[in-house]
Amino acid sequence: MPSSHRSYSITQKLAILAEYEPGVARSGFRALAIKQNTNSSTVQGWWSQREELKAVFRNPQVATRTVRHLTGGGRRPAHNELERRLYEWIEARNRKGLRVKDSYIRLQARNIFQQLNGDARTGFEASSGWLARFKSRRNLVSRRQTTSRSSQKSGFSSTDDFTFVAG
Repeated sequence: MPSSHRSYSITQKLAILAEYEPGVARSGFRALAIKQNTNSSTVQGWWSQREELKAVFRNPQVATRTVRHLTGGGRRPAHNELERRLYEWIEARNRKGLRVKDSYIRLQARNIFQQLNGDARTGFEASSGWLARFKSRRNLVSRRQTTSRSSQKSGFSSTDDFTFVAG
């Protein structure tokens, strides 16, 4: 049996809301919901978000025909202050041209956690999985930096890992 879940793009939501006329028979939330084969609470939710939907629609960087929901939803990071401070530390090192290896990030995250929570030994491990999700949330990527160095006998190049904001 196929799923009854239906997904609407932002453009479709705004088109449906354009048909809504308060106080006019057969154009209320319930009538629109029946016409669209959805719940009236869904249409009411769109109505309460109409200003945000319009703002996203006016944003030329968003593909409103395919985007299905507004940003900002979902689960929040468990250690928001830690992540904010860690991101600032990474940006500062990048501005100075210093390497930011994954191992450095994990060590600095543990240090910041201890600063924020004293000697609490439980609750945060700075695991590789956490690091991957942190980098995804903050749009950070690891790249291999190649620098050429010349020596008197022969030329060689060395590579170093570093992290920067993808753009």
